[in-house]
Amino acid sequence: MHVLDVGSGVGGPARTLASEFGCKVTGLDLTKTYTHAAEMLINHVGLGDSVTFQQGSALDMPFDDESFDAAWLQHVSINIEGKMQLFRGIHRVIRSGGRLAIHEVMDGPE
Repeated sequence: MHVLDVGSGVGGPARTLASEFGCKVTGLDLTKTYTHAAEMLINHVGLGDSVTFQQGSALDMPFDDESFDAAWLQHVSINIEGKMQLFRGIHRVIRSGGRLAIHEVMDGPE
């Protein structure tokens, strides 16, 4: 299974998905220093063949249509104003029948 970790930060969930479940993971984060740190950590734990990180925007994902079996968001969408654009992009890059896993803390009137 190839999983897209949207807003991957320094790669904690990506490392877990690869080591615990054998997934191939691509992490995407807006912040280059996070992707650089994530790359250093992933190589340190020996998962460089299973996990890669790319700097880029979750609102303009640099991936082909239907590139992933699943997408993962953890504490990310709360920081993104363009939620419709975010989820349209995720829908575009997940294969038909793919999965979306979300763990978010939200508060508001709705």
